[in-house]
Amino acid sequence: MQGSGLADETEVLEWLVEQRNSAAIEEVTDAMLDDIIEDHEYVAVLFTGLCADDEDRERCKKVIEHLENIDTILDEHGIVFVMTPQMDKAR
Repeated sequence: MQGSGLADETEVLEWLVEQRNSAAIEEVTDAMLDDIIEDHEYVAVLFTGLCADDEDRERCKKVIEHLENIDTILDEHGIVFVMTPQMDKAR
């Protein structure tokens, strides 16, 4: 992990353990996303930046609920699935 201290590494480890034990798609910060990408070969990211409008928020919530159904399947194949509102990392 680039330039991170022990506290940051502990935070990421705790987050990874929580992810491993739940079927929820975790929302991450830019820094956490960078660490996850660096530490894992396969990462799926849901960019939720377009879900900011009240009108779109309900539709986005339903999409996320459906995607959480496949989170466990992705975990079984070694794919980390996270979401972030930060659109600058989308490609």
